[in-house]
Amino acid sequence: MRGHVVVALCGLVLACGGADEAAPNAEIACAPATAWAAPDTQLVQRATTVITFRNDGAPGPISLALDGADAAEFVIAPVTDCDEGRRLGTGDLCFVQVDFAPQSLGAKRASLRVGATRIALTGTAIATTTGLFIGAANLSFSRGAVALGISEFIVSNQGTTPIPLGAPAFSGAGFIGNTASDCGPMLTGGAACTMRVAYTPLARGCAIGAMHLGGATVPIDGRFISGVEVYPRGAGTGTITSSPAGIDCGTGDVGVCARAFDDDRVTLTATPTGGSHLAGASATRTISLVPRSFTPSWIVHFASPAAKAIALSLDGEAVGTVSYDPVASTCTDDCTLHVEPGDHPVLRARTPSRFTGWSGACGGIGRTCELGLTVNDRAATATFAKDDGEVTTLLPEVPVAAAAFFADGDLLAAGDDRLQEPPALIVSRLAPTGAMRWSRALPSEFRWVVDAATTATGAAYLVVLGPDQTTYTLLRLDGAGATVWAQPLPTTTPAFVPVLAPVGDEVALAWNDELAVRAATDGTVRWRTPIELPLAITASAAELAVARYDVAASATTIDRFAFDGTPRGAPWTISGLTRTKLAYDHQSGLVMATEAALVRLDATGATTFSVPEVDGTVGRFVAIDRDGRIVTARAHRFQGRSAFAAGALVLAHDATGAEVWRLDKDTNGASDYGGPGFDAVEPYDLISDNQGHVALIGVYNLRQPWIEILAVP
Repeated sequence: MRGHVVVALCGLVLACGGADEAAPNAEIACAPATAWAAPDTQLVQRATTVITFRNDGAPGPISLALDGADAAEFVIAPVTDCDEGRRLGTGDLCFVQVDFAPQSLGAKRASLRVGATRIALTGTAIATTTGLFIGAANLSFSRGAVALGISEFIVSNQGTTPIPLGAPAFSGAGFIGNTASDCGPMLTGGAACTMRVAYTPLARGCAIGAMHLGGATVPIDGRFISGVEVYPRGAGTGTITSSPAGIDCGTGDVGVCARAFDDDRVTLTATPTGGSHLAGASATRTISLVPRSFTPSWIVHFASPAAKAIALSLDGEAVGTVSYDPVASTCTDDCTLHVEPGDHPVLRARTPSRFTGWSGACGGIGRTCELGLTVNDRAATATFAKDDGEVTTLLPEVPVAAAAFFADGDLLAAGDDRLQEPPALIVSRLAPTGAMRWSRALPSEFRWVVDAATTATGAAYLVVLGPDQTTYTLLRLDGAGATVWAQPLPTTTPAFVPVLAPVGDEVALAWNDELAVRAATDGTVRWRTPIELPLAITASAAELAVARYDVAASATTIDRFAFDGTPRGAPWTISGLTRTKLAYDHQSGLVMATEAALVRLDATGATTFSVPEVDGTVGRFVAIDRDGRIVTARAHRFQGRSAFAAGALVLAHDATGAEVWRLDKDTNGASDYGGPGFDAVEPYDLISDNQGHVALIGVYNLRQPWIEILAVP
C-alpha cells in the first residue's frame, strides 16, 4: 500500500460516502471510539494512532478520506489497509494509521472517514522544547495484514547542557519493547541520534504502556491482529476464500490479497473455476495465528482445464513428503497434482527416516524423479520406512534449540524464531503426537535459549541469553508456559555456558565458577559452592555430579554433592578429556560422553570402560534408556570437513561398554539434488523421554526442527 494523501471536500458524493458503503465500527486500543485526541505535540514532532475498523453490518465498499479545517495537519500513513474502494465483508477488519504532524501552533481539528463512519480528530501543537526532544509524542503500533510494529524517530538535545539518556526502559503489560539506536548514554548540547523501537506482542489484543528515556515518558499502545496473505496463480482460474470470512480473492485480482483476522486460526479454501484444476496438493490450509511479526501466506497454483493428473501415493510407516516443481507444492499424504501439457515435472521425495524407492511412473531408489514431457495422466508411489528402533518422528512448526520432556510425555521446546523482526525466543509445549499444547513468545531481553530442564511437578527451567550475548537469566515457567519468576545471573565472560539439572522441584545451575541450587519459589540461591570452569551437570536420585575443567592438569574433574550441598568424597580426575556431557546409569555409574571417548565410572570413581569415539563424527550426546543401556549420538562430518555436520550415528552400549546396537543415519550431508545438509539430519542433543525411550533433537533439511524418538531393540 502505498502512501495515502487523501483530502476530501464534503460536497462531493464520492468523497463523503455513498448510501451503499459499509459503516464499520471503530476501535482505538481495543475500546470503541468515535474520536481521537492526539497528545500535545511539538512542532516537527509526530503523534500516532492506529484505528481498527470492523464491519459488523452488511457488506459494502469503503472510501477513505481526511477532511475538515485542519486536514493538512493530519496524515494517513502508508501502512493503512482500509484502501479506497475496498469491499468490507461482514466481520471483515481493516485499520488506518493516522499521524498528527502539526505545521503551525494551536488547536487543530479534522475528520477521518472510512466508508460511512466518521472519526473526529483533534490535537494541539505546542512550541518545540529547549531541552530533550523526542520525535515521537507517543508510539502506537499494530501487527496485522500489512502493519509492522516498528517506529523510528529522532532524539535530540535542543539545549547546550549535556543530558544523560541512559538505556530506554519499558513499562506496561502485554508487550515488549526493543530498541536499536546510535544514541549513547549522554547526549551533548545540540547533538541528535536516531532510535528505533520495535513492538512485539505477547498475546492477541491490545496493550498499553510507556517508554522511559532521559527522564521523559512516551506513551505506547499496541494491538495484535493477525494478517494472512494469499496469491492465486497459474494458467487456470479459481478463487481462495477463508473461514472466518475476510479473504475472497481470485486469479483475476491484481496485487497482494491480504486481510487481518482477530482469531486464533483461519482456514483457507482454494476452488478451481471454469473447469480448471488445482496444480498443487491441497485444496485447504489451516493457519494457526500466533503473535509474530511476519505474515503467513499461501500461494495456490490453478492449472488449466487441459492439465494432466499425476496421482501420487505415499506409502510406508515413516514421515515423508513428495514435493513438485515448479509450483513448489508438497504432498504430505496421497494427493493428485495437475501439470500443464508440455511441462517437465520433477518429483522429490524427502524423509528424515528411510526412503525405500519409487514405483509406477517413477522407478528406482533415487529421491528425485524426472517425469519427462507431460502428455497423459500418470501415477506414482513413494515409499518411506522407519529407522531401526524408530518409535515416531516429529517435525514441529516451532523452533527447537533446547528441549526436555515432562513426566507425562509432553515435550518442552525452546528456540529463537529468526523470521520475526526483531527475532524472538519462542517456548512451546508439544504433545507426544507433536500437537501444539501452547506456544509463547518471551520478552525481547531474552534472545537465545542455552539449556532447559523440567521437574516432576510439571514446571520448567530455562537459561536464556540476551541480545548483548553477555546477559544470562534463569527462568521458571509453570505448566501452561507462564513465567513464574526470572532471576538475572551474574554478568561475566564465562569459558562455558550455564547448564541445568532438576533437583526435585528446584534446579541446580553450574555457572560462573560456581554450583548453586536455587529455590523453586523465587529462584533465590539456597546454597552455592565454588566450581571453577564447570562443563556439565547431572543428578541421580541421591546426588549431584559436576564436571569441571582442570586447566593445570589438562583434565576433567568430577565433584559430587548431596542435595544439601555437602561434598560426597574426594574429586575424581580423568586425564585428557574435556567438553563432556554427563548421565547417571541404572547401576549408579556415572557416564561421560566427550569428543574423544565414552567413559563410565563406578561408584568409587574407577573407570569400568573407555570406548573411543568413531572417526569422522562430532558431538557428545548421551542418554540412558529404560533398560539401562547407554545411548550416544554424534553427527557425521560432511566429506570429512568439520564445517558441515549432517547425518547421525546412534550407538547403544551395555554396562561393560560393549556395543549392542547401532543406527547410522549417514547421508554424508548431501542429497542427490542438493549440497551439504540438504535432506539430512543434524543432531543437537539426545534426551530421555521419561517413557523409557531416547529422543534425538536437531534439524532436518537444514532448518526444519526434528525429533526422532527411539526404542533401542
